[in-house]
Amino acid sequence: MVGSADAAAQPGMHIGFALPPSVFPVYLATWHGRDGRTASVLLLGNLAGDYLLRTVVLEASGACAWDGATPFPSDMDPQAVWDQVEQMLDLIGAVGEWEPDAPTVVEVTGFGAGTETVRVR
Repeated sequence: MVGSADAAAQPGMHIGFALPPSVFPVYLATWHGRDGRTASVLLLGNLAGDYLLRTVVLEASGACAWDGATPFPSDMDPQAVWDQVEQMLDLIGAVGEWEPDAPTVVEVTGFGAGTETVRVR
């Protein structure tokens, strides 16, 4: 389960979460705004084959502007899941003034199951 946006909005942090052993991260894209906003698109898979697409946008103050999640069942076509991910990436990328090298992307090889991860400013 992903932690709340309030937990991620502590001073000096963009997003933080702890992953139980039954969940493994698949894809994380994080944008850093010139105005201090951050946005993250996280695709999580679990051992049953389901996926969860979560999007979190935090204002510079740490207030959560958007926190949405879309579950996908294990029998859904993986290409259809990825199409949804790409739509979300395009939407976030088109809204706001992001740093030139944003988003930063981390894939499954950057994490281990059950690991706590924090992205620091």
